[in-house]
Amino acid sequence: PIMSETYPTLQHGYLTGKSKLSGNISPSKTTPVKIDIQLKGFNTLDGQNGYEDDFTVVLKDVTGPSPDQVLLVGTFNLGGGGKNVIYSGTGITFTGADPNPGHIGGAGGTVDITIAPSIKLLGTDTYNLEYSYSSKVGPGYAGYQNLADEGWGVTALSVTAVPEPATWAMMLFGFGGLGAALRMNRRRTFATA
Repeated sequence: PIMSETYPTLQHGYLTGKSKLSGNISPSKTTPVKIDIQLKGFNTLDGQNGYEDDFTVVLKDVTGPSPDQVLLVGTFNLGGGGKNVIYSGTGITFTGADPNPGHIGGAGGTVDITIAPSIKLLGTDTYNLEYSYSSKVGPGYAGYQNLADEGWGVTALSVTAVPEPATWAMMLFGFGGLGAALRMNRRRTFATA
């Protein structure tokens, strides 16, 4: 991976506010990436119900001219009930959030999120990931929710380079050539025996 971090197990408590990745992401070359995040919620973080709590991930180019990129805005049922909804972002998958919108367990939960956007990190730049929880308002959102009685934190983060299609094609071509050479060598061995 380009970067991988595991954070200590978070204690039950109120962890509202903005968080940043503690290190920089500095790829050695221009490359597309996949980002894996493990999100932990405490108490009653809501999915989309009468109100909701929204998780946002933003990629910031801290040394170059690229604009900030919002990679994910979503809400997940981590103990507070409601539907799991991704509002913005592409190539996003998640597991672990409570799939039952009517279940309000109050015990929090964990969701594993994978963001595989079609973005490339430039090898000449340095990046930060910022993530935050808030309650978004406006069309499409359920309504404002005060986060004072809930907590959240990111417990693991990984940024991994993803081979481009041309790289896969070159590997397959190479394996095909290797297979053909082995078949020809096997025929020669049988012919001389």
